[in-house]
Amino acid sequence: MNERGKLNRTGKPERLPRLLEHELAHLKDMKMFEEVREENFGASQAGSRISIKYLAPIMVVALLGIAIPFALNVVNWKTPTKDASKHKAQKKLAQPVREPSVIIDESAVSNLTSREVAQAFLDATSEEERLALVRNPNEVRSGMVTFPDEVKSYPIEHTFVKPMGVATAGGNMRFQRFSVSMPDGRSRFLCVADTPRGPLVDYEAFARHGTVNWEKLLAGEAGEMVRLLVKPSFYFNHGFTDEKKWVAFELSNPDWPASLTGYAPVGSPTAGLLGAITSKVPKQRVTLKIRPEGDSHQHKQVVIERVLANGWVQTEGDVEARWQLRKERKRSSLR
Repeated sequence: MNERGKLNRTGKPERLPRLLEHELAHLKDMKMFEEVREENFGASQAGSRISIKYLAPIMVVALLGIAIPFALNVVNWKTPTKDASKHKAQKKLAQPVREPSVIIDESAVSNLTSREVAQAFLDATSEEERLALVRNPNEVRSGMVTFPDEVKSYPIEHTFVKPMGVATAGGNMRFQRFSVSMPDGRSRFLCVADTPRGPLVDYEAFARHGTVNWEKLLAGEAGEMVRLLVKPSFYFNHGFTDEKKWVAFELSNPDWPASLTGYAPVGSPTAGLLGAITSKVPKQRVTLKIRPEGDSHQHKQVVIERVLANGWVQTEGDVEARWQLRKERKRSSLR
């Protein structure tokens, strides 16, 4: 037989060992390949496990890096800083505080008599109720803090109301006058003016409201508007000794413990109007503008700068100018 078919001593072909050797070699190669593949696969799996192991912490850190700044911004947005709060508070304080306007119900007084309005004013149980019955309610509200307590109570304590007749203020306003007796026996002057809205109380006149009190006058402060009782005087002393230069008047107020002496220049409209007002009844209610002259306040002496109203009820216009005009017209008619 040829080499391919040659038999060994057992009678089997001699090529079998070679085939087995070849097959074993092939299997060995396959096993090595599988081991290599398993090793590579294991390494890949280990790498994947390592990546997953560290990926979670990395993602947590990244999320915290985003979430924390965002949370801080939200807190800062919702909670203003102290400086911002302080700025807002200062801005709020800087805004002027406006008193609400008094709403007047015109029908509330249009059908009432002056006496009924006066009594309703005294019996009012609230500020709004009382202010609805007065002239210039918004101006009154702003100055009411200076009014005496006895005229700010609700209701105002009093014993009775006595009519005093009709009068005019400045020639262009008619009003009813009443004397209100207080519990201590003193009286207060109450005027109810006729207005387009109906009869209304002059609250400032009732309160004897002025821009200064007795203590401030003695300290040398000027009085831009003071409600006074005025009568002629013959006291000339200290800085006002010249009777040819000055006309003297005694100035008092029921709220003052004593009186002042006021001086108006001779020939001035002020002196002339005061002389005319006190010519028939020596003691009259007048509203004046006064000031000290040097240290004259130390001697209870002041200069009378102007007559603001003939009485305690303020009206529109210049009363001295009107008086001067009437005087000139009367003088012209006599020529």
